[in-house]
Amino acid sequence: MRGILDQRTLETLLTPSELSAVAETLRAGSWWGLPVPGDPAWALTVDEGPCDRLLALGIHYFTSRYPAAEPALYAIAAQVLHELATGWAAGYPVESDPRYQRAWAWLFALAGGYPAPPEAEGRIAFTLPLHPETHEPDVPGGSVAFTRCAVEVLGRLLFESEASAQGLAEEYLAEHAANPLAVRAATIFRQVQRWPAQNASAASVRCFDCGAGKLDHWYTSARGGYHLSPACFEARAAKGRARLADTAGPGDGDTAPA
Repeated sequence: MRGILDQRTLETLLTPSELSAVAETLRAGSWWGLPVPGDPAWALTVDEGPCDRLLALGIHYFTSRYPAAEPALYAIAAQVLHELATGWAAGYPVESDPRYQRAWAWLFALAGGYPAPPEAEGRIAFTLPLHPETHEPDVPGGSVAFTRCAVEVLGRLLFESEASAQGLAEEYLAEHAANPLAVRAATIFRQVQRWPAQNASAASVRCFDCGAGKLDHWYTSARGGYHLSPACFEARAAKGRARLADTAGPGDGDTAPA
């Protein structure tokens, strides 16, 4: 797959003003195996294989912005960006994590491509538009603006909330609505948002209202993507703020069984 993110723009966004901070972050988080500024591997290009420099920069970028987050999310965020910028899948073994797959699908759909549905074997994507002259991916708003948006959407999706990420993505597509590519992307993006998060484990689920974790059963908002324990769902339903639904409806807090 060709990269849909502009690698130069991505690297500029991820690089801190003081490069020494990257080494400090990797050392503090025990991210062994990644190059730091000054290492020979730091200068390797994507033409020579997976660009681990991007992974190191990505882990530092998200660690510095979300210091209290689960460490696995830093690897997920960095590797999603790496793969969508270079076309190489590399780094830590997180590709099977449902959060990786969902983030990857969101950004690919936002670019106007069709990701494989969650139940598909493997992850095969189709029909990302190519520019008729350059034959490079033709993304809504151009690769530079799209890359800037994608980094912010990814951060909100993984570290904040689906609702926040969705709002930013929709704003971006609306800004470029005169472009047929943005219209196409908006349609695909809406379809992907309706896909349920697959294989969510109880260990990764936490109730949005009460914060309870390791739930044996829970409900997931079909519109906002957040989870509710059975007790909190019933409390919302009693106040008319939630109901069982297979797809998102007009009401606030629509939910479907997880």
